[in-house]
Order: sequence, then C-alpha cells, then structure tokens
Amino acid sequence: MSLALAALLLAADPAPTAAAPPVAATVDGEPIRLAEVDEAIRREVRPAGTFTTDQARRLRRDVLDDLIDDRLMARFLWANAPAVEPAELDRHLGALDAALRRQGRSLEQYYRETGRTPEQVRERWADLLRYQKYIDGRATEEELRKYHRLNRDVFDGTTVELHQIVARVGADAPDGARAAARRKLAGVKADIAAGRLD
Repeated sequence: MSLALAALLLAADPAPTAAAPPVAATVDGEPIRLAEVDEAIRREVRPAGTFTTDQARRLRRDVLDDLIDDRLMARFLWANAPAVEPAELDRHLGALDAALRRQGRSLEQYYRETGRTPEQVRERWADLLRYQKYIDGRATEEELRKYHRLNRDVFDGTTVELHQIVARVGADAPDGARAAARRKLAGVKADIAAGRLD
C-alpha cells in the first residue's frame, strides 16, 4: 500500500472520538451533565450509608431539580438584578478569607471542604450578591407591610375555616327583619369575595 493511499484512508476514517459525557438536563441550551449532578451529591449531600436504587434515583432527581432551579435563578438575576462590581465581590471574598483565618483556616481549605474551585466559589458569591441586590430593591418597608397585612394569618399562625355564616332572625322579629338579614349576608359574601375581610 502506498503512503498516499494510507494517508487517504486515515483521513477518511478518523479515530473514534470519546463519547460526550451524559447530559441529565439542558437549561436554555446549556447542559447539566450527569457528572455535575453526582458531584453536587458528593459535595452537598454527603450521604452516610448506602441507598436503595429507588432512593438513589430520587436523590439524583432532587439534586438535578435544585441545579435546574439554580441555573434558572442565576439567569433571571443576570437579566433583572443590578450588576455586582468586581471590587464589591472582592470585598466579600476578602471578608470570607478573614473570617476563615480567625478560625485558623484558609480559603484553600474552604475550597477543598466544599469541593468547589475558586472560580465556582466566586461565581456562587456573585449570584448571592445579585440575589441580595434584587431583594433589597423590591422588599421595601411599604411592600413588606402590605404583604404582612394581606397575609396576616400566615404570620400570626391563625387560620379560620368558615363553612357557614348565619344571621338569626327570631320568629317574632318585625317585618323586614328577614330581608335585612339577607341583605347583610349578601354584603358579607360580597366583602369576602372581594377580599375586603381579613
């Protein structure tokens, strides 16, 4: 076989390439690889003991759901939250470094303990700062008070279930009392439907 023919055959039949790592999900065209899900399980869950096949499948699904939520939230914040300046991020990471040093630890130890690279930690902190800026811009005192007023039962632990409202009218009530009671009940019904009653 001539050298030219061998070169032609090699060019026509390239060596097989490694298979792409399996993709668990795709968010806006960006893949979340199965290896990323498994790494998150090792890093975040740190399971003690073994799992049944069904438990492991559920755990993977739950962690994947969390990763999808994180990606969607990060995209939302990139589009809707104020930018985080590099100097601001550096200040926060410097504060983390100082806090770790007071505990006799270093950022390198923190990276190893959390299973994250410096870039991943920086990205995660930037996401958290964007989230805080987004909340600070919307959770004004007035908005919080309004939310509390509209959802008071959630905050004070009170719940009321109403099955029936009765307006009792005695047998010896004067004429028109039944009609007045009906009007009153219709008014209460209208107020409940309109959300005017707490």
